Amino acid sequence: MTPDDVLVDTWFQLAVVRVYGPWLSRGFAVPDAERGWATRRVEHARLVLALREVETSSPPYARVAFNPSEDSS
Repeated sequence: MTPDDVLVDTWFQLAVVRVYGPWLSRGFAVPDAERGWATRRVEHARLVLALREVETSSPPYARVAFNPSEDSS
């Protein structure tokens, strides 16, 4: 892999952890089959990131949810 390929793949793995990571909590209603798929995907992404020594903690802005009831004007 070229350095650019590694960079793009690293960002992809971070996105996987940030998107599918919340699916692993019991408070999130996800069917067991999908939870199992997400668990395997997130574990793989975390392994790849650990091998590259990349921090996987989410920044504060990643936890902010869009609220459609708020008026944007």
